[in-house]
Amino acid sequence: MNDVSQQKIMLEGLLKPASSRDKISSSDFNKYDSKILYTLKHRPLDKNANYKNHGDSKLLEECLIHITKYSKPLVHEKTLFFIHPFYAFLSHAHLFDTNVDYLNFVKEQPIDIDKEHMRRQKLNDEMNNYKDNLFKLLLTSFPNCNKVLVETAHAYSGFTNVLLKDGMVDTAIISKIDSGNPEFKKDFKQFKEHEAYITGSYNSGCLDHAIHSLIKKIRSERHIWVITDAAINKPSPNVDTVAVTNVHCGYEEVYPDRMITTDKFIEKYR
Repeated sequence: MNDVSQQKIMLEGLLKPASSRDKISSSDFNKYDSKILYTLKHRPLDKNANYKNHGDSKLLEECLIHITKYSKPLVHEKTLFFIHPFYAFLSHAHLFDTNVDYLNFVKEQPIDIDKEHMRRQKLNDEMNNYKDNLFKLLLTSFPNCNKVLVETAHAYSGFTNVLLKDGMVDTAIISKIDSGNPEFKKDFKQFKEHEAYITGSYNSGCLDHAIHSLIKKIRSERHIWVITDAAINKPSPNVDTVAVTNVHCGYEEVYPDRMITTDKFIEKYR
């Protein structure tokens, strides 16, 4: 088995929902096992939550040390960002999984089980397409493009730090506890002269936050692209698709000519 095949198996292992786990996958942070899993399972946060008032200052500190240890210099002027890439699988799989008791997750009763199954099957197919495109981008080497993970301290310490340790990204930036904005504003300043390519979740949520923060730092919004088939909308109970067709940043849409597919990106930069 080659390295890429092994990495793909490892990536698949990251997608198991937090709700069905007894422990995190990272031995580097296992002393925080129960706190990380509880947070990812239940999302017990309010709009004013931060790492300090959530009791996670030490976890944040150790994440930053870990990132410094494994990061590589960002030497290119093009950067591919992965914003909370596996959040939907870790915390929201119940919203698109076809193997759950739908009645537990739908507020209005009764529901048409057949229609609900068809809706979920479509969402599940779209989530698999999103996953496949993320994997392609993570497992492809780009000689002239940096790769940067933007992640919460909980998801990074519990699961996605392996992307950095295994060399699939060059560095990581810790986001705010429930937002795509960086925890430290200075972390996006280094991309001032860069061309940014954005992937991840969710459109009109954390993706929106990250794009808005980057626009404030990068020389022009014309230097921000979105890889639409490697981004998703939230798989809420009342939506029929998570596929991204429009990307919003605040009240503005990202320029349509600044949207690109995974395959086009790989063809252009591999």
